[in-house]
Amino acid sequence: MQDADLYYVREIIHAIDAYHSKTKTDIEGWLNNRMEDPGFQGVAKSYLSLLYREIGLRAGKNIFDIVDGGYYKVPHNCQITNYPAICEQLFGCKNNGIFFETGAFDGESFSNTSFLADIGWRGVYLEPIQEFYDLCRLRHRVNPNVTVLQGAAGADFGSLEIHLALMASTANSEMFAEVSKLDFAKEFASPTRRHAWSFPLNFVFEQAKLPEQFDLLVLDIEGFEYQALQGLDFNRWKPDVVIIELHDQHSDLASNPTLLENARNCRTIIEAHYEEFLVDNENSIYVRR
Repeated sequence: MQDADLYYVREIIHAIDAYHSKTKTDIEGWLNNRMEDPGFQGVAKSYLSLLYREIGLRAGKNIFDIVDGGYYKVPHNCQITNYPAICEQLFGCKNNGIFFETGAFDGESFSNTSFLADIGWRGVYLEPIQEFYDLCRLRHRVNPNVTVLQGAAGADFGSLEIHLALMASTANSEMFAEVSKLDFAKEFASPTRRHAWSFPLNFVFEQAKLPEQFDLLVLDIEGFEYQALQGLDFNRWKPDVVIIELHDQHSDLASNPTLLENARNCRTIIEAHYEEFLVDNENSIYVRR
């Protein structure tokens, strides 16, 4: 992922923002013209669902790909097997829950929460990278109960250097080195780095006016989970369910001692308050005791 790629992403953002002042034909004509550029086509295809969704919503339909699993209709690229059924087991059929997700990315791809926002849940997203923050904001701008904040979760207030790799962007250098080797992600790895402000989750929750007990906390921050958990007091904040992406079960990442130690430290913190519900090769689900 190069600086030129981010330029293409910004083009998509601007197109979505401008849609209200243009006709559907205008947007489709612009899109067909831009898709003749191989660079645009290669990068932007990951984000075009946002533009299509905007056009679809204006026409009274939603054309996001979903998995119809019953009450909960999750994105097709959700990484948790049987996630709709798991949500029904954990939350029942609920349209007024509350979630918080850090590492929001674009607010849709691989999301464990976007479908909850779509049915009325109150949600708060935290995302540090400007372009991805903008995409998340645009994805959820029709969801009145959603707030999108820009920043990163950390142990304390400060500044982080983030390695760009699309959905695998990370503040953990070891994680970035491993991602750069993976077939699915190495094409996204970029020499470009971004600085972002970091905040302890205690502070973010206060600023977002979250209740001390809420339904779901999702941490998907690519090897920086331990630092985020250091800024969170589970004696005060009591999410019923925690979903966290850890790498001690991952076939390609568990051999890295730094990532393995990060996962062990996270589990120690969480398991003082939560019981393990599910562990797969990427995600772990915990339920409060």
